[in-house]
Amino acid sequence: ANYCMMTTTGFNLKLGPITCHAVNGDVTKLAISFKNNIVYIFSIPKSPTDKFRLLQELTNHVDEVTGIDWAPQTDKIATCSADKNAFVYAQENGQYKAQMTVLHSPRAVSCVKWSPFENKFAVGSGGKLVAVCDFDAKHEFW
Repeated sequence: ANYCMMTTTGFNLKLGPITCHAVNGDVTKLAISFKNNIVYIFSIPKSPTDKFRLLQELTNHVDEVTGIDWAPQTDKIATCSADKNAFVYAQENGQYKAQMTVLHSPRAVSCVKWSPFENKFAVGSGGKLVAVCDFDAKHEFW
């Protein structure tokens, strides 16, 4: 019998418990949050001897980040938080910049997911509500 053998490599970032994470489309970057309001973007090591390299910190949330999703084709990152907000980040000049979102959630937002066409995203909240957000080009916000 043929068995597929996979090797798993562990990395210790030594930054605390991971509450949410997402990987970009070509699996070269990792967005991760450690039970705080910051999303850290790291380059993913190509070999076990390489190290994670911090590329950027996204600091727009004021409370714990509860969800991250990375759109593989458009390279946009959607985040949500206990602060009742969601943000969309798009790359400009090699850095991720926050795009304005209008989300009127009465409770903490707990999860976020891009649509298959990556033109909309959904967020779920503690108020048992799901909001579907799309981009308003006229006013330039989600």
